[in-house]
Amino acid sequence: MIKILLWALGLWLWSAPAMAHEFRAAVLSIDARADGVYEVAWTVRRGSSAEARLRPHLPGHCQSGPKHAERHGATTRSSWTVNCGAVGLAGQNIRVEGLADPDSVFLRVNAERETTVTLHAGAPAHTLSATGAEGGNGWMAYARLGVEHIVTGIDHVAFLLVLVLWVGGGLRLVSAVTGFTIGHSITLALAVTGQVAVPAEPVETLIALSVVYVALALALGKRATETSTPWLAPAGFGLLHGLGFAGALTELGIPTAEIPKALFAFNVGVELAQLGLVGVALGALWLVRKHRQPWARTAVAYGVGSVAAFWTLDRAAWLWGAS
Repeated sequence: MIKILLWALGLWLWSAPAMAHEFRAAVLSIDARADGVYEVAWTVRRGSSAEARLRPHLPGHCQSGPKHAERHGATTRSSWTVNCGAVGLAGQNIRVEGLADPDSVFLRVNAERETTVTLHAGAPAHTLSATGAEGGNGWMAYARLGVEHIVTGIDHVAFLLVLVLWVGGGLRLVSAVTGFTIGHSITLALAVTGQVAVPAEPVETLIALSVVYVALALALGKRATETSTPWLAPAGFGLLHGLGFAGALTELGIPTAEIPKALFAFNVGVELAQLGLVGVALGALWLVRKHRQPWARTAVAYGVGSVAAFWTLDRAAWLWGAS
């Protein structure tokens, strides 16, 4: 059983992309400007398969104006004005063509009231309320985005796995996870509110290096129990990972008034996903101890560390100008 799980882990790590905190969701924002007139913005990761496949569609009675495209970091943002006349968008259907797993589109409509939902392959369209009395669950949409960002972030998953094996269970693990949570919550809030702006390339490189550090400490047998402050290193690494998480929110173009709600709900999603991953890692630790195979801990350390070292080198290409 242990060997099968290790093989599965190895295949998963090697097949995963090196850039793990990339912007994964497309965003469709619609804001009312006047009676029947709306400003539409479509944001998608540049060069991704989603950019070629996904196409937003508004009701047929809406007349579209010319489109303008701009680059923002790793994304392309297209904007245009639509005139939907006296009918407007109330009670109308908005859909995105080309959705397939694991695509997701973050739909935000600010008309009679705010509507925030997530579109995906199973639900590629959303019908707006005809009365304006129902606005969609924005909290759930942001929380889901937080969960998706963690479970698809392979470097974060790898970090939590080696962190649990390094720290062990009990109060020391609680201390370490709490320190990590506080660290990434601080930088996530600072980045989303515009107080801190750090280029993505060095952040992603250092995140990969944090996985290398913990994996190396685990491989060398330098246990976290040797220090009285097992929360300190995870808290420092949390500051880095928080900057990585922020990319998923800062590229959404969230209105200033909605930032507190978005930040809180997104962080709740992050924490729920993180707790689930810690539970999985604790299960792996229990298996190792039950079957008395300490070599498995070393195998995970070397395996994850080797892949993380590759991520680090791949992400560090910006240092010498490679693309």
